[in-house]
Amino acid sequence: MIGESTISEWIEALDSLDFEVRLEAKSHLLSLGKVGIEPLIAAAKTANGRQCWEAASVLAQIDDPRVRQLMGELLKSSNLILTQIAAQALGRYGEQSVACLVRALPVSRELTQIEILCALEAIGSRSAVVPLLEFLRTAQSAMLRYTAIQALGKLGDPQAMELIQSFQNDEDSHVRKRVRAALQALEIASHMQL
Repeated sequence: MIGESTISEWIEALDSLDFEVRLEAKSHLLSLGKVGIEPLIAAAKTANGRQCWEAASVLAQIDDPRVRQLMGELLKSSNLILTQIAAQALGRYGEQSVACLVRALPVSRELTQIEILCALEAIGSRSAVVPLLEFLRTAQSAMLRYTAIQALGKLGDPQAMELIQSFQNDEDSHVRKRVRAALQALEIASHMQL
């Protein structure tokens, strides 16, 4: 059995400047499975910098309710790397993460918002449609607009068509391209529902 001191050494190694050392420590910690969750949670919450987000990245690969709860907390962090790791991890938890992701969407920084939009798209829950429509109405950047439009297209809810159509002449070519793809997807989805 692996002792606490060995686990502590691996967690300390997550702060190493040497990528290979960090990679090996992450591999060892991940191999512990649920045994390593509590020390990793402590590191993700209390450590700084590299050690903190490396611990979170290991946890993001473990399916456990404690990890899901932590990722919800980390989504509110001031550390941009942590919020992105949390959004990606929550996306893998599926429907049970939708409400948490939707709450964080309007108050997060742009790069985290993009990760949240991608997570909501991957989850595919129709319960995200109305919040995504509200978000799209006020999205300031082209990147946020086209990512939200793409997510809405994938969700396949016809109520998104009118708002998405309003972006057909957007100044950004990527937005216009995503509008065409989303409208095509929504058209197909509406025919399938008939």
